[in-house]
Amino acid sequence: MSKLFAFPTIAALVVMAVLVSSATGAPNPVVNSATGSGHRISGGEFRSFSFSATRYADGTATGQAQVNVRSLDAFAHIAIDCLTVDGNIAHMSGVVTHTSDPTVFLTDEQVHFAVEDNGQGANEPPDRVTGIPENEPLTCNDALPSSAFNNIVRGNVRVG
Repeated sequence: MSKLFAFPTIAALVVMAVLVSSATGAPNPVVNSATGSGHRISGGEFRSFSFSATRYADGTATGQAQVNVRSLDAFAHIAIDCLTVDGNIAHMSGVVTHTSDPTVFLTDEQVHFAVEDNGQGANEPPDRVTGIPENEPLTCNDALPSSAFNNIVRGNVRVG
């Protein structure tokens, strides 16, 4: 087989393998996802966040989140293990896996937060986020009241 023929054939096989593995008929397809980043103002200070979470057909969820409390120069990394989507709101929970300051965030602490996707574009109302972590002993299956949400500053979330 010539080199000119081998490369396109191998490339086509790789593309087919990717398409087949991500097809709707895959054994455990994605049913919901939520992604985003931005800032929230708490006590007059910026708190930066970013996250990505996916829920699969079998009910399992995976994802990561990071929150930075600028005024305390502290951050926490969260392994997301639960995602519940209700319309344009995503509730997530997980465990703090790493922190820069254990007096601010506790490693192995179960945390919960939620985001609200209010559309895309300059004429849409701002997306919203709760505290990360929200100071309630809740799981991602528990709804948070509307009063727990704050506008996201210079950021965006997508819930689907």
